Order: sequence, then C-alpha cells, then structure tokens
Amino acid sequence: MHLLPTPGLRASGGESARQIARLTRTATSVATPHHATPLANHFISVHGQTLLMVLGALAVSGQGRSVILAAAKAIARAARLDDQTTG
Repeated sequence: MHLLPTPGLRASGGESARQIARLTRTATSVATPHHATPLANHFISVHGQTLLMVLGALAVSGQGRSVILAAAKAIARAARLDDQTTG
C-alpha cells in the first residue's frame, strides 16, 4: 500500500492500515518509479538548472548560507502550519 503514509488519506485497509498511517512519521523509497513531481521536473529545465547554480553559489558563501537557512526555516514553519490547518 504505497499511498498509506500520504497525509489525509483515508485508508481502506481497516484499523491496522489506519494505525500504521497514524504511526508513520517518514517513508523512504529507493528506485521507485514515481515519475517525479512538478517541482523535481522544474529542476531539469534551463531555469531550474540556473536556480540550482545560484543556490549552490549562495550555499558556499557565509551570508548566502544564512539566507538559505532562514528561508528553509520559514518554509518548514509554513509547512507545519499547513499541516495543522489541514490535518
């Protein structure tokens, strides 16, 4: 059941499936054919590659690293807030 850890999914496998879904905190898949995501597909484009190069340059500079860290923390807070309001 590969969708079991999906947030908000209504598992049809009975109580054991719901319990597994509740207890699952992370999921790792290796060599699974997910066919990527729109975000991942963006990074194979010219614009995405350029963005990755800029982020890479920022990551190795002191000030850029702190900007990236602050942005990552803000994104994590927004994701947690979204989880709380939709979950």
